[in-house]
Amino acid sequence: MALFKKHKTEPVPPEDTGAHDTSVGTAADVEAVMKKYDREPNTRVWEGLPKLVIRWLMVAFSAYRESAKTQGSTGTLFSDVGSGSTYAPYVRIAVQQGWISGYTDGSFRPDAPVTRAEFAAIASRFEKLTQGSASFTDVPDTHWAVRYINFAATRGWVTGYEDGTFKPEHSITRAEVAAVTCRLLERSADQTYIRSHIGELRTFADVTESHWAYWYAMEAANGHDYTKSGGSENWSRTHR
Repeated sequence: MALFKKHKTEPVPPEDTGAHDTSVGTAADVEAVMKKYDREPNTRVWEGLPKLVIRWLMVAFSAYRESAKTQGSTGTLFSDVGSGSTYAPYVRIAVQQGWISGYTDGSFRPDAPVTRAEFAAIASRFEKLTQGSASFTDVPDTHWAVRYINFAATRGWVTGYEDGTFKPEHSITRAEVAAVTCRLLERSADQTYIRSHIGELRTFADVTESHWAYWYAMEAANGHDYTKSGGSENWSRTHR
């Protein structure tokens, strides 16, 4: 399955792109959502994803996806997320499940970039992690996300920098989201298949095999059938 695709640096908000089926429940449905962001062939893969897209992904690939419409159909939780907006059900479910929260001013800021700290928190809450021993020099014990960052780092989902920092307030990039999501879901690209079928696959002009996130990007961007052997995937067919 493909996790996400290319989008413009400033994607068009979903409510401006036409009707959206709020009962997303399959990989094909998620791809249909993400096609709304597939505008340019050479979009930079490291651009950040807005919060509403992150919430869509969480719900679509969770056990709650089948009932997204019914669970999120009533009321509004935040001053800037109207009950009639296309992404309101996903925001509501993510809040109900404890994956996300809003701000003290009552807003959600759906188009704001997601920080590295926020995504670590989302991943940790999603998996209900309860322990971790990793630490970073710029994430003190008083930081609101210290537990989540340490949990995610202990599991190997997120990593820091060579200087020992994590840079929690930096916006997470598309490449980093691909990496974290693949690690969390225990997905790994079939390098042999990709190299022998490269002409059939979705690629990115700015992400060659030498890029640190190349295999994560290929795994996330190309829907595929596969079997698993140990920790490796064996791809048998891809879907465009």
